[in-house]
Amino acid sequence: MSAALLVSGACRESTAPTCDICTTSAAVAGRVTDAAGRAVAGALVTVEARPHSCGAAAALTWLSERGSPGPVATDGSGMYVARLRSLHGPFDACLVVTAVVPAGGAPGVASGARVRFTNEYPRLERADSVRVDVALPTR
Repeated sequence: MSAALLVSGACRESTAPTCDICTTSAAVAGRVTDAAGRAVAGALVTVEARPHSCGAAAALTWLSERGSPGPVATDGSGMYVARLRSLHGPFDACLVVTAVVPAGGAPGVASGARVRFTNEYPRLERADSVRVDVALPTR
């Protein structure tokens, strides 16, 4: 069976039409703060989507803006936005969000938020999104 057929079959729902390259997506946004609650500009944020539970292995996802899984940086107010895409069929995921400052220090980790990856084409339901704020620990 060809790889294209496997991808098409893997992400197709029984009531949805087939597609050549199916992708699903979800979005996560939030704010990174320090231990005192101040915004952290320039923090690097990575997001892992773990199918079904936070204890599962991370699913293959990438940031649609980049085409890679790499981190996104917070803006001047500590905000970040990441739109995640996956080749997996629609699934629910637990998110594990990690933030670090380039200068070093312990990372902040927030986990437990849930999001649903939905088909991008055809878009039969609204894309899901969730807010996850991350507090960095005291240095």
